[in-house]
Amino acid sequence: MKNLTFSQKRSLTVFAFSVRMFFMGAEEGVIFPSVWLYLQMFHADYWYYGLVLSAYNTVGIVSGILVGYLADRNMNLRLSGFIWNLAEVVGNAMYSLHFNMSLPLLGRMVAGFGEGYVSAIWAELARITTEEERTRYFALLKVSFVLELALGPALNIFLKEFDFYIGNWHIDFRTSPGFFMSLMWILVTGIMYVFVYDLSDEMRKEKGYEPVSDGLTEEQFSNKEQFRVASNMESAGDNHDDITSSPFINDDFTKTEEIEKNDDSVNPDDARKSSSVSFRDTVIDMFAKFHVIVVVYSIFSC
Repeated sequence: MKNLTFSQKRSLTVFAFSVRMFFMGAEEGVIFPSVWLYLQMFHADYWYYGLVLSAYNTVGIVSGILVGYLADRNMNLRLSGFIWNLAEVVGNAMYSLHFNMSLPLLGRMVAGFGEGYVSAIWAELARITTEEERTRYFALLKVSFVLELALGPALNIFLKEFDFYIGNWHIDFRTSPGFFMSLMWILVTGIMYVFVYDLSDEMRKEKGYEPVSDGLTEEQFSNKEQFRVASNMESAGDNHDDITSSPFINDDFTKTEEIEKNDDSVNPDDARKSSSVSFRDTVIDMFAKFHVIVVVYSIFSC
């Protein structure tokens, strides 16, 4: 695979990222609906149930900050992916061990550490895509996550049929979700190790190496960008010459300044009112979007 082009490597990398996002959705869609049935084995209280549910995302927040910091320090994308995926493998295996009530909680915490790798995924996509195509790739990964988040609970219909022993370890409908996800994360780890390329590192090593669109070669992209910049500079220069050469330019500027002064003298608070209204609308819009996100998440989690 050493002779692959940049676009081909990027496609394989995005595919591997999509697979990981898909199983991140499965992590919540498969595990969350089965937690309470599992904890009833230990006669756990409701507060412990809430603790186990929140452990994954709580640790994921801390891990995401750490991964984001390391991503800015140019960490090895493939090696870090292996380490963070290993946390998912170990965490889910620990979760399915029914020998002690603390193991499900510890397992969710360890698995939550692996969730932080999503920060490196977003950072890498931002580096290896152009502004025009970035939204397309971001949407692809988000769809992969939401798709399995919606389909994940249905997998428990299949997992409830598990009933076998590995030594004293009983894999049944309560422990099978963790066991199954541990196996799936082993598969994801292998896929990512084979198909993920550290493209941003390659771009830093080769001078002048830029992200390209799928439809253009590196040379075509470079020529297109140079032509666009040159055209913009030429257009800007022509407009500047036309404006400055106009015999009426000074009069126009003077009249414009007088009009602005008159407007300010009539109602000096208009600018502040406009700014206040704009800020208020922004806050309202922000809370409205947050409400929609919470509602959608609640629907998929049920």
